[in-house]
Amino acid sequence: MVLGMFFIHWGLVQNGIVTKFSPVYFALVLPYAYVQFKTIRVLFQLNNKHFTGKSQQSTVNNERDLTHSA
Repeated sequence: MVLGMFFIHWGLVQNGIVTKFSPVYFALVLPYAYVQFKTIRVLFQLNNKHFTGKSQQSTVNNERDLTHSA
């Protein structure tokens, strides 16, 4: 992510290959922005699972069911 942005800005924009804020610039930045938003979404999902304790509680219940059925 970060290296891609460095490549776009230092490699392409500052060398005059791509004009900043042109359609080509946004076409190059769009995949990085998409990955960033997906990463933030997954981060919130994992935080929700981790800090609410829902997944841990279901694991405890599954272990209880296994021990009672044996």
